Amino acid sequence: MGVRGLQTYIENYCPDACYEVNIKDLIDTYRRETGRQPVIVVDGSCCIRHLYGSLEWILGGQLKEFVEKLQNFVKALESVGAKLVFFFDGATIERKRPVWIQRRLKSLQDVYKIFDSLNKWKNLSLVDQSLFQLPPGLATRYIFKEMCNCEIFTSIRECDEEIAEYARDHQSFAILGQDTDYIIYEGAQYYLSMLKLNLLTMTTLNYNRWALARRLAIHPNQLPVLASLTGNDIIPAADLKQFHIRICQRVRSYNTDSRIPYNILFSQVARFVQTLPCGQDLFHMLPAVAHKVFRDERRAAQLDASIRSYYTDQRPHQQAGEPKDHWNKLMSLARRRHVHCENPPEVWSVMSGLLYECSTAIEDFRESDLPPAALALRPLRQRIYGLLLHEKPRRSREPIVIREWCMHGEDSLVQPALVQPVDIQDDYSHRLSSDGTVSESIHDEKNGKKIDTSLISSPFHAS
Repeated sequence: MGVRGLQTYIENYCPDACYEVNIKDLIDTYRRETGRQPVIVVDGSCCIRHLYGSLEWILGGQLKEFVEKLQNFVKALESVGAKLVFFFDGATIERKRPVWIQRRLKSLQDVYKIFDSLNKWKNLSLVDQSLFQLPPGLATRYIFKEMCNCEIFTSIRECDEEIAEYARDHQSFAILGQDTDYIIYEGAQYYLSMLKLNLLTMTTLNYNRWALARRLAIHPNQLPVLASLTGNDIIPAADLKQFHIRICQRVRSYNTDSRIPYNILFSQVARFVQTLPCGQDLFHMLPAVAHKVFRDERRAAQLDASIRSYYTDQRPHQQAGEPKDHWNKLMSLARRRHVHCENPPEVWSVMSGLLYECSTAIEDFRESDLPPAALALRPLRQRIYGLLLHEKPRRSREPIVIREWCMHGEDSLVQPALVQPVDIQDDYSHRLSSDGTVSESIHDEKNGKKIDTSLISSPFHAS
């Protein structure tokens, strides 16, 4: 999501900070001035929707055509001399779980609208395309890795933080994505818009953080404070509503129901930021800032977390060293395979954070004829958990528990489901049919039905 309203503000009110560029011309200049190959770091997760384009998505998607689109995308940028490095999301970090839940619930309402439209019109072409849901099983990261021969990474931390850090540390030419957080980070030389990318003309928009800071009369190092006091994934804009009204009333009167124009909002938040110190002095006075903003000094920690999330140079680097015990060797291998996209991301999530999540898919949970896929597949996931965690040392008699954030209805994300792995040595409850497939009756939590798991073929519900 990025910084609320920043893209609208910068595109409508900051022409010197948002302008069209020709990527080939930028690359030619970069090569001439630096003598280096230009590396474009691509936010793979936020580019999928744009790359999927107008392909069919309701009936399961068009994988063959999607592969061709990805290959053409890579070839077009490589043809002008760019090297592409892709980053994809790992598991959602916990401080952003409320935002993740909010988006999943919004997607669920869109899914219900899709089914309502199909039930009413019986015609795919009449479904509102703004309700788009990504088809399951696209395996985008593996297509880029195996079929396009690109360098791929899966994030351990927040993906946009790792992208900005990689771009800065490797002096990358550009970041290609669609997330206004990249305007706040110190990252690559250019931040290019995926949404406005035209591969035929090789043009797009460039967002310039230095020009934005000049426009707001603040230092670029103060942009994280501006983002935190405007609203982002850590501090919801709704929590800042009263603060925004107070600082903008000097320009015009507002009430709780009216939306403050972004040109006024950003200029007034910037004026407030101008009154704050830079560097470490700022963090010493965050309780006072929290009191002014929220009327609650206890929220200083939230401000601290939000501001520091944009400072990639303050992250501790993992100490290198060969792990000695067997479990840590397994964890080291799992981490390496996760980062280099050699395992499904769920493997690392379960082994390290004991967490599994699956998003909203095109399922109508209002109907009771079939169980939700997330619940139907849970017994198989429990066996996979047992395999992954079989050698994990146990410091007490308390059982290992996996937290599952799985969408299977409007109330399914109130809190995580706590699921125990099935130990592979103790799993004697299943029955083998004559052809060797597992057949077991399990209970559907939602509808109180019995499900025959021999009909289930996939252990992970596609997100």
